[in-house]
Amino acid sequence: MLTTEIPIDEKAETSAIEITTKAAAHVTEILDSIKDIEIKTTDDHRMAGVLLQTVKSSYRLLEKRRKEVVDPINQLKSKIQGLFKPDLDKYLKAEKLLKGAILKYQLEQEQIRRIEQEKVRKRIQAEEEKRRKELIEQAERAAAKGNFAKADLKTQEAEEVHKPVPILPETPKVDGIIEVKTWKARPANGAAEYDKKLIPEGFLLVNEKLLNEAARSTKGLVPIPGVEFYQETSITARS
Repeated sequence: MLTTEIPIDEKAETSAIEITTKAAAHVTEILDSIKDIEIKTTDDHRMAGVLLQTVKSSYRLLEKRRKEVVDPINQLKSKIQGLFKPDLDKYLKAEKLLKGAILKYQLEQEQIRRIEQEKVRKRIQAEEEKRRKELIEQAERAAAKGNFAKADLKTQEAEEVHKPVPILPETPKVDGIIEVKTWKARPANGAAEYDKKLIPEGFLLVNEKLLNEAARSTKGLVPIPGVEFYQETSITARS
């Protein structure tokens, strides 16, 4: 059973490729040696503990070398991002201002269109009612004169009076600008927060993070209805 760390000289200027090549061979050998691991004796238990420490120390060594390679790159990346970020942020600000102005205009125009559409609907409805009333009056006059055939005809015409309501055009779209509609939820009736007494149970989330904190702080000694506190045992190793 392999119990030595990755064969990497911590002080050597080793390339990332050479480091990872050695690490790959090292960890593959470890995994191959333990793929069917089963501890049956005290010696097995001791050797597994030694190997666990080897794995941990090798991981930390490889992580250290990774940072030695990556940190300078990240520092350079941060400097480059620092050059671009101020102007990128300004573009985002400009985009936000333009989107806000466009959306505000579109909403205002849609509100105006709906108001005008309602006016048109009421005007058409009034014209229908006026025409229907005229036909009913004609039917009544015909009936009064004994002309029941004409009365029936005018009554039928009155029942069939219908004028289609023209649909007013929406605000013209701007090429390249797409309006995305997304459904969202918020507290009803302008409330600042949701009333949990009204929300169906299936939409209420359990705060598992808070429950785990309660488990750690009370060691499970303080019961909470509907919750079971338990312990998970894990193994760690010092390297």
